[in-house]
Amino acid sequence: MNDYKESPLTFKAIKGDYEKWNKVLYIGWHPNTFNVWNGDWFIKHINSNRNKNAEIHIIERYVPYFEQLKNHPLTKQYNITCISGDIIDYDIPDIYGLIIWWHGPEHVTEEQLKNCFIKFEKLNSDILLGGPLGEDHYHEHCSGDQHLCILTEELFENYNYSYKIFDRKYRSNQDPHISAWKLK
Repeated sequence: MNDYKESPLTFKAIKGDYEKWNKVLYIGWHPNTFNVWNGDWFIKHINSNRNKNAEIHIIERYVPYFEQLKNHPLTKQYNITCISGDIIDYDIPDIYGLIIWWHGPEHVTEEQLKNCFIKFEKLNSDILLGGPLGEDHYHEHCSGDQHLCILTEELFENYNYSYKIFDRKYRSNQDPHISAWKLK
């Protein structure tokens, strides 16, 4: 998550059942997630709309980032369960009320993303996805992380996701963003 306006507006649009979200799986973590990008916002937001704090699990595939996540002060503060693995081949247990993949679906190939959509369908989880709308060139040399998939309205429509597009007026003059969700 980040501190752009699309985060709270997306949660407002999806109208999810916060009490159902006892366990939340967040896919992907970068050292900037809890710092520069204000990524702990979603934890605070979800917990502020529940009677009891949700249990948060974060899966990260890049081992150096996973190690940093394990030792991050907010991991301890929020009692986050850290999982070393890749969502592509991770056998997701059907225990999550909500799965969030925020600014992450574009980091896999379109074929891998479609396989994840199929995997998500088998779960009784609400799904929330977000990322850049259209082509967005990004490559982080230290981790090898890069954007491999172009997120479009059609891609999400083909898997029956609802979506909302946020243009530059919501994103501090950054490129457009698309949020997509499917509630069970």
